[in-house]
Amino acid sequence: MLGTGEHCLYHSPDKKVRAARLAAASRGGKAGAPVSVGALAEDESVAALDLQTASGLRAFLAATLAALGRVPFSTTTAQAISAIATAQRNAIESGVYSQRLDALEAAQAPGPKLVRRP
Repeated sequence: MLGTGEHCLYHSPDKKVRAARLAAASRGGKAGAPVSVGALAEDESVAALDLQTASGLRAFLAATLAALGRVPFSTTTAQAISAIATAQRNAIESGVYSQRLDALEAAQAPGPKLVRRP
């Protein structure tokens, strides 16, 4: 618990805890400008990626995570990083499934092949 005794920070009857909470709340949004890591699109290797393909999307998400990892971040940013990491994991898994499907199709007897979209 962040407050005193059985109370949380927001319900604590302690006047010092309340004063500290209100002072912190009044500073909200005044910590300064966010740190910028520059636009990823300005990076030539990132700009050249084809985001319509799983491999291009995986590379873009990896670059995004790397850029986010270079700056201090809040809990909101941490949640965004988590969402991006989850998206990248899903993209990687889709690439693995795509490779497995390709291997199964290659091992299949001659005949019509499944048509997949990138």
